[in-house]
Amino acid sequence: MKAALLLFTLISLSARAEPLWRPSLPGWIFEFPRDHFAHPEFKTEWWYFTGNLFDASGSRFGYELTFFREGIRSPTNRDPGASRFIIDDLKFAHFAITDVGAKQFHFEQKMNRGAFGEAGFDDGQRIAWIENWSLVAAGDDAWDVAGAGTAGAGRAVDQPRGDRHAGSAAPAAGARRRAGRR
Repeated sequence: MKAALLLFTLISLSARAEPLWRPSLPGWIFEFPRDHFAHPEFKTEWWYFTGNLFDASGSRFGYELTFFREGIRSPTNRDPGASRFIIDDLKFAHFAITDVGAKQFHFEQKMNRGAFGEAGFDDGQRIAWIENWSLVAAGDDAWDVAGAGTAGAGRAVDQPRGDRHAGSAAPAAGARRRAGRR
């Protein structure tokens, strides 16, 4: 009987507690550029970019670069004076590049605490970054997206007006390419 009473009390208290994270509900009114940046009151969010890039010789590469933010401590439980080793948000990203001509696909992922500024969200211009992967607000609703890995590197400036992606790609040093082009 005591166990049932304790369980009932715990459930009752948790039902009255304030939610730690803001729920994602219908009716959100988008406001840009505010909504391009991080929303720490939500537990999970991501920034997802895909496109096609070309190297100096005209070879085509497809890319995908996604940054994820996963809240670990809710905004109400964060202390700006706490140790830099206490994690508020987990930062991770996925970068993939396809060498279309060579029919090769490569991907990498990174995860970082960002204790020394090597990863984070919203530092002014940069929306998200992990080491040498970054997403930067380039003004006028344009994006500067950059990623580099063992298979190569890519950088694109993306504009939402339907303009072609301006960007470049480079295979990694020593990467094997198939001779000839189709």
